[in-house]
Amino acid sequence: MEIEPFSWVDVQELKELEDGRERDKSNELDTLKRLKDLEEGREMEKQNELSILKRLEELEKQSQQPKDRKTDRAR
Repeated sequence: MEIEPFSWVDVQELKELEDGRERDKSNELDTLKRLKDLEEGREMEKQNELSILKRLEELEKQSQQPKDRKTDRAR
């Protein structure tokens, strides 16, 4: 059995395959970009949450200080 030295190629089909691969690659890049944006957003949320918690702790300390001073004056 002989192997043909060339194969017939349907140019339209080949073009559609190439276009499909390009779309797949583009979709993959878009997905990765959205994932990166989501991760960055979550990181910012964590930083904001930590900042809010830190500020809350500071406010709690400040609110306790006048109480301590009042009890010192009463003694």
